Parts: sequence; structure tokens; C-alpha cells
Amino acid sequence: MSRSRTVIAALTGLGLVAATFAGSSAATSAPVNDNFDAAIALTGESWSASIDNTGASIEGGEATGSGATSTRGSSVWLQWTPEAAQSVTIITDKGFGVGVFTGDSVASATEVAFGATQVSLDAVAGESYAIQVSSLGEAPNGAATVTLASAENTTTSKKVAPQPQQLPTLAAAPANDSFANAQKVSGAGVYALLSLLDATTEPGEQTTIAGGLRLYNTVWLRWTAPANGSATFDTLESPSSADTALALYTGTSFKNDKRIAVNDDTNSDFRASLSSIKVKKGVTYRIQVGISGFGAPATTPGNVDLRINGVWTKPANDDKSAAVATSGSKWTATGTTVGATMEIFEDPANLLNSEFPLHNSIWYKWKASSVGNLSLSTLGSTNDTALRVFRDSPNNGLVSVAFNDDAEGGGSYAALPAVPVAPGYTYYIAVYNPIFMANGSFGYPGAVKLAGSVTYTAPAITSISPTSGKLAGGGKITITGIRLTDVVNVKFGNVYASNVTVVSPTKVTATIPAGVKKGKVAVIAATIWNVGNPIHAKTYYTYK
Repeated sequence: MSRSRTVIAALTGLGLVAATFAGSSAATSAPVNDNFDAAIALTGESWSASIDNTGASIEGGEATGSGATSTRGSSVWLQWTPEAAQSVTIITDKGFGVGVFTGDSVASATEVAFGATQVSLDAVAGESYAIQVSSLGEAPNGAATVTLASAENTTTSKKVAPQPQQLPTLAAAPANDSFANAQKVSGAGVYALLSLLDATTEPGEQTTIAGGLRLYNTVWLRWTAPANGSATFDTLESPSSADTALALYTGTSFKNDKRIAVNDDTNSDFRASLSSIKVKKGVTYRIQVGISGFGAPATTPGNVDLRINGVWTKPANDDKSAAVATSGSKWTATGTTVGATMEIFEDPANLLNSEFPLHNSIWYKWKASSVGNLSLSTLGSTNDTALRVFRDSPNNGLVSVAFNDDAEGGGSYAALPAVPVAPGYTYYIAVYNPIFMANGSFGYPGAVKLAGSVTYTAPAITSISPTSGKLAGGGKITITGIRLTDVVNVKFGNVYASNVTVVSPTKVTATIPAGVKKGKVAVIAATIWNVGNPIHAKTYYTYK
């Protein structure tokens, strides 16, 4: 595209070139390149120029932009026509903005890019670009350096749209303004409060939506799907009136990212929503959040509340019948409540806080080998959890024996420090997410870590001497073990021994009773605390 204008000075060459373009000696005189049609012409693949906007003005019809904290003022103009297509970045000093335009006059000019301090674009060969350099907000006028150089990381196989206009401000950009610094969020129910106030777009960023609509003032998040399923991403509860748009990508850089969905408006409040997007467990997705608009942001950027929720594949131990088995005196198990459901028999009532009913249960089981106390904790789980323990009784079925929501002293994990257990019983452990539903909020399922340990309190026999004898019985037997202080009786099979004597916490003696028949019988000891559930620890006496 050609343009009719007066060229005041021209600098040529492929290397960096420099010149000072100032006005007359009077401090208040306008610079020679104050107006669009008097732009200083520059050539080459890269260049550097010194400008001074002291005394400069804004001419009629000139773009000034507006933001939350600044506007453009006191502008001077440069002009550049690239000989070949290239991705470039134009950089100037702090307090100045750079706008890039196409068109033959200030009235018909179309702004294709704007940035505070710097701007990037994919330049078209032979296109004439007018470059506006202006003070922003309350920044003083004066001298500045303007540099054009090749943009970094521009090697890409996909066509990248020109850098869109940004609302200029003087504040620092958000920490997650760039793709590389995407804010990490995790879980299946995620709320992320974002600020788009001083956000920008970057070289290589996809900003097109549809029909000329674009994304502006974007920030980035990265989220790894916790399970297979479908996810919803929305800004429907955002606190500001910003006209938001969303896009979702896979890939780790601008070179290989792939957009899989984009949405602008989903309701009359101009909020965005990406619904029922299929996601795969372990895959990391990049979420681009910004303001939509045609040629410029439609609304002032503000705070945005991003929500992520989904419908997920059920975990393997979602049902009691598929409870994960644990064993031993100390163990750790992991899992997830993402996608978990409640079975018909489960009571959602929270015994400690009725406002937080129980949801999303997963199951574990453990079998006691003696009398003792079982300790359980969900410390290390990613979200709020609750615990309920059931004893599976042959006569009474599943019986609830313990419950905890928050551990002593508060916190999001649950703890049961001493659940009484008896030998031969299987204990089922359900892990839940207690969810506050009064305000209609979503749940917070996530990763679960369950730790268990048991302290046995019943006597345990480790050996007997002798191990065999005559069917008629008689003679003394010595029983060795632990926690034998409270032993009150000893049985050989179903026959009680006589003269039971506690010698020490580790030794008991008794008189061997006559046997019922020849063969091996279990030697069983019982204390006053576990008469109904005596133990023998696989110790046997053989009648000959």
C-alpha cells in the first residue's frame, strides 16, 4: 500500500542506524515529525532512532486509546516499510507507548498493534507502517529511543495474526501475562481469581476468535486433568463487568500449541464458557483468558473469576464392594475422589457440621489380627476430607463405629487417633469430601492420601514349651509373649487349663489339661478385656 506524505528525513541500511529528530531551538516548538503525514521514514530489517516529543501534540482524528490508568498524548511519528515479511518487536523507553498503523491518513489509519514500552507484530512485505510514539498517562515528555529488531521465538508453522491493540497502562503486567509463565491450578473444582488490568498479548500468541473478533489483555493458566472425562471452563461468576473470552490449548510452547476450543459470549452478561470439553487424565491444558473486542477491547479489563468443573470417570474404588485392601500394622494408601459418587446406603449427614454434607466417597478395607486401636489420617490429601469407619459384622452387617471431619485443631484433613478394633473383623474406611452447599458452590474433589497404623493391646503368644505331650495332660506349660499381664485364662482347644499364673508381662505358666482327642489344638490366652475375642497367634500344642 502506498501513501502520499512528505518525508523529512530517511535513514537506510540493514544495520542499526541512529539519528535525533528534534524540533527548533525553542523548547515549546513542535517536533518536525509531530503529525502523521510528517513521519520520519526508516528502512532496513532493524534500526534504532532517537525521538523527542517535547512540544508535540495530538492531531485531530489521532488514536489516543484509554485504559484504567493512562491515555496517549504528545505523539511523534515514524514510518517503516519492510522489504520482506518478518516478525518484529518495536521497543521504546518506559513511560512511552508504541502504536503501529496502516493507512494513507490519520483519519483512515487502522491500528494493528499497540503496547506500553514495546509491541510486536508480523510485518507484511511492502506494507507501509506508521509508528506512533507517545507519552502515556502522567509520564513526562522528552527524549526516548525507539528500536526495531526481529522478535524472539517467531519460528512457527502456523499463521499468526498481527499483534492486537492493548489498553495502555503504566503498571506492571500480571505474573501470568505470558504463555511461559502460566499460573498453575489443580484439582477438579478450581476457582482462580485473575486480574486482566495490565495484561498484554505477546509475539506469536493466537488472538483471533471469529469474524474479526479478537482477544486482548490476556493471561494464562495451566491445568492438568485429574481424570478422564469432560470439563467446563467458565467466567460466569466474574466480579467485574469485563467482556471476557476463553480459549483452551494443548502443547508446551507457541511452536507446538494447538487450540482445541474458544468461546466469547455464552450469556447476556458477556461471560465466556467452554462446556463439555473432553479431557484426558495427566494431560496439561493451557487456558487463555482475556477481553474480547473488534479492533480494541470492548470493555475495561478487570478481575475475572475462572471456574473449572467436570464430569469424570469413576475411580476404581468408588464402591464399597471394590474397596482397596490394606494390611499390616502401618500402611499408606492413595486415591482420588474425582468422579466419585455416593452409594444408596451411604448417609451424607455430617455428624460434626450439618452445613457440610458428605459427597464423593471412595473405599478402603483393613482386617485386624488382634485387639487394639486403629489410627487413621488423611493428612496430605489435596482437598477437604472426612473419614467414616465401619465394622463388617457377620451378624449385624455394616456398622458405623467412628467419624471425623476436621482433625483436632482445625485443618482440612481428617483424623481418627484411636478406633477400637477386634481380631477377625474387617473394617471398611470411607473417605469423603464435605462440601458447603448453602450457596450452591461446587465440590472440591481431589487426590487422597490415607495413612493407617494400629497399636495392639491384647496379649500375643510368641511360643510355648513344651509343644506336645500325652493325651492325659498334666505337667506345666510355659507361655511366652507380650502384654500377658492381664491374662485370666488359657485354653487348649475348648478345654481350660488350670493353675494359670502370670509370672511377668512376657511369661505365663499353667497346668496342661487332658485332651479331648489326639492332634493339634490352638493354645489361646485371654485377658479380662478380650475374653470374647481371645488370641493364640498360630501357636499349637499336639496331644499324642
